[in-house]
Amino acid sequence: MTHDKFDYPPKYHPEQMLDGAFGIFSSGEKKTFSLKFPPELCDYICSRTWHRSQKCTVNKDGSVTLTMKVTDSEEVRSWIRGFGGRVKELRS
Repeated sequence: MTHDKFDYPPKYHPEQMLDGAFGIFSSGEKKTFSLKFPPELCDYICSRTWHRSQKCTVNKDGSVTLTMKVTDSEEVRSWIRGFGGRVKELRS
């Protein structure tokens, strides 16, 4: 170990590199995903933090709409596909 100090360049903010990441990958453009889940998944979806931009809205029929702005990556697409026919992508 050394006692050398490193200062970030003034316009560099490491947290911005991962700002849109759904998981560990953050390359690509951020997109707004709006996903509708059935009532039986309401607690599961709303009780977790999937991304800091997320917003959960419980609809009148008990279904839930999850909206989040994340990097459009295979990682988020794979997560969505994991719900099979129980999720509907309203817009992306």
